[in-house]
Amino acid sequence: MNLSEKFQQALDQPDALIALRELVIMLRSEGMDKPTIAAELQQLRSQVDQFQGDIILEVLDFLNGWCSPHMKID
Repeated sequence: MNLSEKFQQALDQPDALIALRELVIMLRSEGMDKPTIAAELQQLRSQVDQFQGDIILEVLDFLNGWCSPHMKID
């Protein structure tokens, strides 16, 4: 399963925001850099509906630190 498929699978979960955030946290812990994750999320965002696009934007905010400290993804 490629990265885009993993992201889409997370977006298809009942609590997509949490599922996608946890996937991004896992990818960061495995050593994937933030710019790569952000680029993949931006690419996927152009392929999904408004609702899923908003979820992706929220996770990008977590990744970039534009959120409450407890939600930030390092």
